[in-house]
Amino acid sequence: MASILSGAKFVRTRHIGNKISPHLLNFVNKRADFIITTGEQIRQNFIDFNGILPSKIKSIPTGTPAKVFEPNKYDKNKLRDELGIPRSAVCYSFAF
Repeated sequence: MASILSGAKFVRTRHIGNKISPHLLNFVNKRADFIITTGEQIRQNFIDFNGILPSKIKSIPTGTPAKVFEPNKYDKNKLRDELGIPRSAVCYSFAF
């Protein structure tokens, strides 16, 4: 609900492989601007059973080499421009 009220982008992550009910009240998956999973089968389940567009979901397998995430490898301002995120915006990452 916070992303709806604030207009912020909402990225959902999923690392558990069990299927998620496509029930209308389980709207969090449809609401997400993008979904990141930790396995291709989890990604495929979202597509097959929850109607998520393949272009809105990416699998980044557990154990991906750290060099893939080298901060100097990517142009942060270009990415912000592509995603419509103001350059002055503070971005947070939470891990639970």
